Amino acid sequence: MLPHLQRLNVLLAELKRRQVFRAAAVYAMAAWAVIEVTATLLPLFFLPEWMVRAVAVIMVLGFPVVLALAWAFDLTSEGVQRTVDATGVAPAAEQFVHSLKFRATLALLVAVFTAGAGWVSWQVWLKPGAIRAPDVREAGGGAVLNPADVAVLYFDDFSQGGELAYLANGVTEALIHELSQVEPLRVVSRNGVKPYRDLAIPVDSLARVLGVGSLVEGSVEGSGDRISVTVQLINGQTGMHLFSDVIGGQGEDVLALRDTIVQKAVRLVGQALGRELQFQRAQAESNDAGAWELFQRAQHLIEDADTLLWARGDTISGRRTLLRADSLYALASEEDSRWTQPLVARGWNARTRAGLFSAGQSTRNRELLEHGLDMAEAALGQDPGSPEALELRGSLRVDLFRGEDVGEGADLARLAEEDLRAATASDPARVFAHVSLADLLRLQGHFQEASIAAQHALDADPFLINAEREILFILSQVWLDLGDLERANQWIDEGRIRFPVEPSFPAAKLVILAGSAGVVEAVDTAYVLLHEVEEAFNLPQWPLGRLQVAAVLAQVGMPDSAQVLVDQVSASGPPGTWTRYFEANVRLHLGQEDQALDLLERFLSELPQRRPYIAQDWWWESLRSHPRFQAMVTTGSG
Repeated sequence: MLPHLQRLNVLLAELKRRQVFRAAAVYAMAAWAVIEVTATLLPLFFLPEWMVRAVAVIMVLGFPVVLALAWAFDLTSEGVQRTVDATGVAPAAEQFVHSLKFRATLALLVAVFTAGAGWVSWQVWLKPGAIRAPDVREAGGGAVLNPADVAVLYFDDFSQGGELAYLANGVTEALIHELSQVEPLRVVSRNGVKPYRDLAIPVDSLARVLGVGSLVEGSVEGSGDRISVTVQLINGQTGMHLFSDVIGGQGEDVLALRDTIVQKAVRLVGQALGRELQFQRAQAESNDAGAWELFQRAQHLIEDADTLLWARGDTISGRRTLLRADSLYALASEEDSRWTQPLVARGWNARTRAGLFSAGQSTRNRELLEHGLDMAEAALGQDPGSPEALELRGSLRVDLFRGEDVGEGADLARLAEEDLRAATASDPARVFAHVSLADLLRLQGHFQEASIAAQHALDADPFLINAEREILFILSQVWLDLGDLERANQWIDEGRIRFPVEPSFPAAKLVILAGSAGVVEAVDTAYVLLHEVEEAFNLPQWPLGRLQVAAVLAQVGMPDSAQVLVDQVSASGPPGTWTRYFEANVRLHLGQEDQALDLLERFLSELPQRRPYIAQDWWWESLRSHPRFQAMVTTGSG
């Protein structure tokens, strides 16, 4: 009787002689390839996933059959032949090969191999949820495609004769390139989408094939120098359209036209994707379905309020809508007391309402700002170090620092900067923190640092998803502070295009004219801008705006008209702190330097924290060498 080790050697030698190992390896590779190809191709024909599992089961069941056939037969040049017994082996080994114990060992080995193949198949294909497109994660008990995974499908050419096919391809490839530059997004390459450009496949099936949660598709049509491009963003999971817009253009330079269209399309698609990603992140933070529903209802009201305020200029309806949203946020916070997002949202809501001007206001409402601070403190009490809450608290402190009734300016500025820098250090994507930090730095006269912070805001939100209006405005302000009027005007013009009823942009344009008007035509422009701001803010006879128009009149050689406006403002009521500031600019352009310095001195006695800003303000460039000006802007002097 053979020892155990010799029995194993005999078994392995016989398996090798009959080429069973070779057959097993070849079959395993072929089965793997068949299952993978099946899993890839079946969605193209809209067949169910269970068919992939069925193929996997068949491949596993075929494994022992292949092993048995490999043992019993050989593939020779004369065809399939029954395997003959080995010759020249020891009698004891030959006796063992024909024994019942050998056959039992062989059957056990086949069972082990088959079980191993079955286990691998279970893990890869058969286990529930195993068959899925790449980059799919579990959420809510089902397979959910990630909206950050994006595929840009080749745009259709609807022009006559296909004359714009090259442009459709160019727009597609440019969109793929531009979107792939955004860090949160993972974009399928051009070669990845090319095989599907001419196939009529439902978008949800195509999304699973490509493993993406978002699809961008569109079309190009037009003739001559008039082009129209339709862009659509589709939820890959549901096939629902999230966004659709038509971008038009005209011009003989097709390449420049393509770049303009792509730039607009990238911004619009990026904003829609950003909102979808924010939606999912916020949803993951709450464990209470009721609180989540209330929060979403409030969010929809905020979107309605934005439309009322910044697209239609309806301040009254906008304020009412914001109040309704605040009530829903409060209910959501009560429903899920551990969820800080409703608290933070209430704080931002209070800040927005604080900035809605009325006839009796020229700064943000202090009471509402302090209410917002209470919300930020409550959120930080639950989640110390929360970047969202730090961002909110820091931004509100900047608003209070800017207020004319604040006496603790230095402390507020220091605390605000600490909050904002902590927020951006913890989460560099906190866009409002960058914006507020830029605003604070410019108020302190640190214009270069402010420009860097503003650029960080743009880098953190390249598609202007979260703070489009705020980023555009702060960029215009930092370039204005640095005296680069051309760049400031570019950002102001962009803001006026995107937010036609937002008064901050025409007000900023008026500031530029008040300091640099050089032609008579500027007078008409100044009056138009003044009317826009007065109408938007509901501020008839806005004194600060009228003093800026007076400065324009003084610059173009109309001193009498300028003086009339100054007298009208003086007659309208006692001068305020900022009235003196703007009147000083008029006096300077009228050649009344001493009176201008008197007014600035009085202004700084009431707002001493503004000294660093005034020292660098481009309006006062002609005074910087004057001893009185130098003395008044020096810290600690009156």
